[in-house]
Amino acid sequence: MDRNSVIGFILISILLIAYFIYNREQVEAQQEIAQQEQARQDSLEALRIQDSLANLPAIDTTAAAEEVVEEEPVAGPVADSVLAQQKQTAFGPFAPLTEGREQLYTIENEKIKITLTNKGGQVYAVQVKGYSTFNEEPVMLVKGGQNRFAYGFPIGKSYVYTDSLYFQVEGSSFEVEEDESNSISFIAPAGEGRYLKHTYELAGESDFIQYKLELEGFDELLPQQGTKFTLDWFSELNLQEREYEKERDWTTIYYETAEGQEVDYISESENADEEPVKVPLRWVSFKQQFFNATLITENTSFLSGSLSTFAPEHTDYLKQLHTKLYLDYQGQASAEYDMKFYYGPNGFYNLKRLGYDMEEMVPMGGFGLGQINRYIILPVFDFFGRFTKNYGIIILLLAIFIKIVLSPLTYKSFQSTAKMRLLKPEMDEIKAKFKDDAQKQQMETMKLYRKTGVSMTGGCLPMLLQMPILIAMYRFFPASIYLRQAEFLWAKDLSTYDSILDLGTSIPFYGDHVSLFTLLMAGTSVLYARMNQSMTPTAGAGAGQMKMLQYIMPFFLIFIFNSLPAGLTYYYFLYNILSFGQQQLFQRFFINEDKLRAQIEARKKKPVKKSKWQKRLEEMQKLQEQQKRQRGKKK
Repeated sequence: MDRNSVIGFILISILLIAYFIYNREQVEAQQEIAQQEQARQDSLEALRIQDSLANLPAIDTTAAAEEVVEEEPVAGPVADSVLAQQKQTAFGPFAPLTEGREQLYTIENEKIKITLTNKGGQVYAVQVKGYSTFNEEPVMLVKGGQNRFAYGFPIGKSYVYTDSLYFQVEGSSFEVEEDESNSISFIAPAGEGRYLKHTYELAGESDFIQYKLELEGFDELLPQQGTKFTLDWFSELNLQEREYEKERDWTTIYYETAEGQEVDYISESENADEEPVKVPLRWVSFKQQFFNATLITENTSFLSGSLSTFAPEHTDYLKQLHTKLYLDYQGQASAEYDMKFYYGPNGFYNLKRLGYDMEEMVPMGGFGLGQINRYIILPVFDFFGRFTKNYGIIILLLAIFIKIVLSPLTYKSFQSTAKMRLLKPEMDEIKAKFKDDAQKQQMETMKLYRKTGVSMTGGCLPMLLQMPILIAMYRFFPASIYLRQAEFLWAKDLSTYDSILDLGTSIPFYGDHVSLFTLLMAGTSVLYARMNQSMTPTAGAGAGQMKMLQYIMPFFLIFIFNSLPAGLTYYYFLYNILSFGQQQLFQRFFINEDKLRAQIEARKKKPVKKSKWQKRLEEMQKLQEQQKRQRGKKK
């Protein structure tokens, strides 16, 4: 292994170790915050109660309560009267709707099944068809009791939330296919000629649930123009994948601004408490690793909002996501707000097809890495997917494709290494001749390189140019829904680690399992490095350190990659195998050492044109030698 290759491996290790330390710090920060969970849940429960009974006048019910305990006959009517007065004060014309019986309705097509409830006229449960969780249960993006979707209005001195009301229903459960469509409505009457109405419409092949909010006669209830009312959306997102910590780290709130149409999000690794967004919003999404629930505005936009996320310590759900969005109302007698829901997978091309820039929720990496994934890796991956659904084979084809594309750079690297090997006898002579003068040794070596046309960076630069692609893969595989639950060989799910042995206890920095693809990747890294070293003999004091490095680096990789997706470690394993084969191919059929030696000898006979930088460097070295000789004379 030559010095340039060592530099390349050191740079790779620095990048990977820095990323590992960063992730470790984020996990520790989350664990410190997790102790606040119980207090937050208590606060949320108190908020739900307060929302429905806000600004109630103080009413003394002690006497009534005592009479109920003593079973006095008159206590019932008195208590009922007090309760009716409370409801009338709190809910105004909606007071009659506070009593009722919850009823559920289902609407579904081939892609999704939505359960709606008349209590609040809201979504009660959502099942994404065609997908299952890691333990083979249906994927439920919403479960009853874990979701709140309610509007809040200032009615009199109180603030009424619609999830406290039992709506009247127009329509029934339905299932649609192909070109069919149907709808169901939930109505909350508020006196003669006044009502609030939710309408849900679903088509057979649609990815969206069309949703409309209608206000009729609210100019009498909300007389002030410019009044804004609140949409309160809260959800406790369920675990869908095998790794709790990893999925939680991919879960957050995304949103797009209405004017600049810029997509932004709340940091996945931090809790955000009431983070304000002061610009109009086009859509808001509760996004998980491979699925999302998105609310999109059509004929209007949310004026502003506040977003919050909270990651509890290990519970039955991943995170609590909460948004408060504000809709404009200008005091008109009739108002309509057209929106739509999307509940489904985070497939990049599918989201791009749907529009609204929702594909930005698929994390492809930052500037540079994102472009590599979007315009190179993803199209090639999708192309091979048209011919086979075996994603182990697709990853193999992808690795071969990348190797072929990068082969000119790799060939240059091998060619440079071969030239260095041919020059080794002359380099050894220089080292022996100037063994006590490292500066002179370096200067003479550079002269030899210039004279023979050998580049010092010839072996290292091509490898560094390949690094962005390897790092892009690091972002692509965990975000690719293609690999979700894709089986290959012993790996049950290429989107998560492949375990051949569960240890029963967690080893610090390693985990509680053994990943075979990680071991294979590390082992082939050692073999490839040893082969490289045998082809480029290294002499001198640093030889022992280089030999040690070829074992230390794979050792660190075992710890870093053990819990990463099997698709990623499988790809790196293939990359090592293909690199080994490519090196043998170049060495046997393309690298002609006799021809290279002739080129080197021919180059030696040509005059060397020095660049300005080389001339300045030589002048500096000569000046340093003169100063050194002068210091020696003084002694």
